[in-house]
Formats: sequence, structure tokens, C-alpha cells
Amino acid sequence: MADKRERERKTNFQTRINGCMRQMAEILYQIKGPPNHNTAEADADAILRPLMEFLDGNLSIFADICEKTVLKRILKDLWRIVLSSLEKTIVLPQSNDSLGAQLLTAAKGLSNLKGGGEAKTLTPKQCIIIDAGLETIKQYFHAGGNGLKKAFVEKSPELASLRYALSLYSQSTDAFIKTFVTTQHSQVDESEVVRAEFPVGVGVHTSWKTHPEVFSVLNESAGGGSYGTSMYVY
Repeated sequence: MADKRERERKTNFQTRINGCMRQMAEILYQIKGPPNHNTAEADADAILRPLMEFLDGNLSIFADICEKTVLKRILKDLWRIVLSSLEKTIVLPQSNDSLGAQLLTAAKGLSNLKGGGEAKTLTPKQCIIIDAGLETIKQYFHAGGNGLKKAFVEKSPELASLRYALSLYSQSTDAFIKTFVTTQHSQVDESEVVRAEFPVGVGVHTSWKTHPEVFSVLNESAGGGSYGTSMYVY
């Protein structure tokens, strides 16, 4: 019975937090202009408002009715859900755990930045705002030592994944594709390999039969040869 209630609570948290992230995304996408570190914290506070209102309202209730050990468990659940939802809803909204889908997301992002696609991608200014917001979220959950331990926060896989996703926006075309392949090459079926070669000699392998759309978008992102992309099956 307790396990069922916990699952229901997590599901409810996930649904509510996903809604907060969609509201945050709408605010974030309206922020334009060049990067500005001086305004990043204020901008982050603005986009975080829906999330913070949800967290404040719920955690104040749990703090009154839950034992400390239960409250810590709820905090850990919320931390994981918040970071995961932030990554999947705002930073890489089309990504999932598969290599092909991640490549497709990144490739669509490149196409959009070049004016040829429709995918939502973050501008350098928006990335700085997300970075500032992430620091605020970390401080909130640490709560000056009364919340989650810093070691738990800094070493959590959800934080590492989110930081990795954000780092893709600062990498060159060749670099981030090479990074995907290097870290996830074990997922590739060698019998369905496609090779993409770039001027700097980067070799990219992924599943052609499973994810042919990746290569179509990559070709679009190359802008008719501006990256000198060539692909062939072997």
C-alpha cells in the first residue's frame, strides 16, 4: 500500500512539474538578444517562478506533516524529476535515451540555427539563463544545509545528464556528434552502420536502418555543403 502511494505521488509530481516546465519554456523562448551575464540571474528568477511556486506550496505542506526521513526522500524524488523534466522539456525537448533520437534532436537544432528547421533550440543567452537557474535550483534543494547534501546534488546522474545536454550547445557540429558516438557507440548494430566523414576527419557511426531520418536532417543542417558532410553505407 505504501509503495502504491509513493508511485502515485511520484506520478503526480511528474505531471505537475512537466506543466511547470512548459510554462517556463514559454517564458524562456520569449527572451531574445545577445548573452548578458548581468541580467541572467534576474531572467532565471522570472522563468523559475512557476516551478518555485509549485515547490514552495507543496514542500511547506510536507514539512508540516512528514517525518524528516520521509521529507528527505520526497526532496530527492523532486530533485530527480525537476532536473530530468528540465532537460527533456526545455534543453533537449525531443530527446530520449536512444542514440538515434539524440542525434536527431541535435541535428534538428543545427538545422534550425541555420534557418532551415522548426525545432526549438536554445540561444546562447537562453543557455546562460538556464545555467543561472540551475544554480538557483541547486541552492533551493540544498537549503543552506537543511535539505539535500551537496555531495548528493553534485554527483547525481540527473545533474550530469543536464549539464551534458547544455554543453552540446557550445560544441561545434563535428564535436558534439563525435561525443554522442564516442559515449554511446556500444548501442550501434555494426551490421547497419553508416559512416559520416567531416573535413577534420571525424568518423560518425550510427544505425541507418533504424534512424534514417537522422541523416536526412544532418544533410539539411549541412546547408548544401557548408560543413562538407558526406555519408555512405558500407
